[in-house]
Formats: sequence, C-alpha cells, structure tokens
Amino acid sequence: MSVQKRTTKTGKTRWVARYRDKTGREHSRSFDTQREAKQHIADQQVALTRGTWADPSKEKTTLGTLVEDWINAGTEVSRPFRVSMMRNLGDLADQPVGTLAPADIRAWVATLQTGRPWKGGAPLGVSAVSSALANVKLVLEQAVDDGLIPKNPARRVTAPAPTTRVTWHDIPTKEQIDQLIRYARTGYGKREKGKKYSWFQAHPDLSVMIRVSAATGLRPGEVAGLRWQNVDFDNGQVLVMEQAMRTGAGTRPLKTGDKGIRSLSVDAETLEAVDSLPRVDERVFHTRWGGVPMTAEKYAQALRRLCLVVGVDPVRPHAFRHFHATELLSAGVPVKAVQRRLGHASARVTLDVYAHFVPGGDDVAADVIAGVLSGAGSVRDRRGGLRVVGG
Repeated sequence: MSVQKRTTKTGKTRWVARYRDKTGREHSRSFDTQREAKQHIADQQVALTRGTWADPSKEKTTLGTLVEDWINAGTEVSRPFRVSMMRNLGDLADQPVGTLAPADIRAWVATLQTGRPWKGGAPLGVSAVSSALANVKLVLEQAVDDGLIPKNPARRVTAPAPTTRVTWHDIPTKEQIDQLIRYARTGYGKREKGKKYSWFQAHPDLSVMIRVSAATGLRPGEVAGLRWQNVDFDNGQVLVMEQAMRTGAGTRPLKTGDKGIRSLSVDAETLEAVDSLPRVDERVFHTRWGGVPMTAEKYAQALRRLCLVVGVDPVRPHAFRHFHATELLSAGVPVKAVQRRLGHASARVTLDVYAHFVPGGDDVAADVIAGVLSGAGSVRDRRGGLRVVGG
C-alpha cells in the first residue's frame, strides 16, 4: 500500500492511493490531498481485515441491474410482484449501488409516499411502500452477501407499518352483501336529478362470486381462478388449488404455495348458485364480454362499478373474506379452523388480523358488573371462582 504524488498535464498535483486486495489485485484512486489518500488506504486496510471490503469496480453496478437479476430469479408466483417493484424504483434504478446512502433511500421512500413523478404524481399506499422498501432491503442485502457493497444502506431506513387489523368499517353487513348479490344478478338502473340513467347490466357471474367469497372466505384471486373440476357438488366441497393470474386467462400457484391447498365445505345454497352458471369452459367465473375468464382485478373493477351505480360505499372483494372470518370467529368457531379455511400460513397470522373479534368472555364480565351496579352485591374472590354475593 502506498501513496504517490502525480502532476497532471495542467500542472495540478494529485495524490494516488494504491493498495492490493486479498487476491493480489491492485486498486488505485486519486485524491486532491495526501491526507485523503492516506485515509483511503487506512479505510481499505480496515475493511480488508474485517471482511467488509467490496470491490470498487463492482460497486458501479446499478440498483436497477440488481433488481432485474432478482426478478429473473423469482418464481412464477413472485415474478409479477417483483416486476412491479422495478416500476417503482424511479431515479434509484440508474444509481450505482456503491454510491447509495441511507439518505437516498429515505428520499425515495418519501417520494413513494407523497407522489411518484414517474406515475403522474400518484403516491403509493402504506402497504405498498412498506413492501417496496422491504424488497429493496432484500436486494441490497444480497449485494452485501455477493461482495458488491460493504454494508446495506437501507438497513436502518423505516417506513410506516401497514395496519393489518380489520375494523368494523372494513366489513360489509349481511344486508349490504345481499343487496349487491341481488343487483348484480338482476341488473340495476337509477336516474339522479337532471341526469341520464346510470345502468349496471345483469352480471350473474359477479353475483355468484360475491356469494362464494362471503361463504368461503377465499381470496379474490382464488375465487376468480376456480375450475369446475374443483367443485364437488355431491359432497358439498370446493378444492382450492390455484389462483387466477393478474392478467390473462391462466392460473398460477397459491400465494402460500402448496401449504395453501385446502378443501372447504360449502353450503347447499351457494353451490346451487354456482351450478346455475353456464359451463363456458373449464373456469367457473367469467366477465360479461366474450366469456373471458375472470381475474381478481376484473372482479374488483366490476364490484366497484356495481357499488357506484347502486350508491353504496365502495366494497373491495377482500372485504367478503373479512366478513367470512369475523362471522366465524364471533360465533365461536376455533381459530385453527378459521385459519384453515382462510389458507393462512399459521393461526398466528389469523390472530394478527382478527384477534379482536375472538369472543373472550367480555359479555359475561359485563353481566357481572351490571349485577353489581344494580345492587346485587359485590364480587368476591372465592375458591370456586368469581360470583355475585347478595347484600
């Protein structure tokens, strides 16, 4: 390792820091002062000793290139989500990973939250921002493992955590669901004052999809991807094995892989509604135009249009899954059984979202306190448990 003095053609003095890595390959870098050059060599020596040194030539690889490699290494299930990640990199895509600093990552996160210039100023939702940051951290952590950079600049950057818990506001009532099923089946039209009629043409497939979603708790993609061969009318069951692609007529593996494959019991009325649909092809549900197989996106679009015409608050397809889960839990169905129907990886995932809907004896506690306040007496701790003692 050495520092050499050099004079440029213009007469300017430069100091060249030279050192060799563990393979014996020489690296050099020029500085304006001898002090900077010596400090650079010292820093590289420490990094080589600690095993945190990264090849400067590799640090020139852009983040976009790393994300492209990450996309190509993804599975069929993950690839669409990884591609969407590339579309949200913005200016970070062309930045060499060796020059990335935590401030760059924080600025990028802020841009996702407040408005993306490359998307006409549209911001991303809380969940999408959190997911995008998590993926960038993953890619950069891989870059550290591959020796491209000494440390992950995104490691300590944070984004607001998405709210996973469901509230009553997120859940449609049975009356709302019945109304949507009815109007999707029969069609609906209305005329506001001074305006033309606004119509929603009858869409039997949408009507039955809403019914199936509420009756089974399937994810929107799982409902859209249902095949006739996986509906057992004789035994009253539906086999969940795949989900619809985001676009096109194909299907793909479930979100949770083979662990998500499950067979669900379905009530007779729901199966009767399914059986009433025409057998266009192997898929159960289709759009109204030309028998195109349904997707989760088309399901959401049709439902949004229905809510708009009917004049009810917007309902997302996922809300019917929340309805299914909360109704079962409120009725005392074991969490493990609800987890299996929903296809969650574990009961803990189910509780993280729906724990506050699990009955916990709170109604009994309210009755006891009501008895005390009405003059029945105070509560005493006895060997047999809590009881109301007469006054």
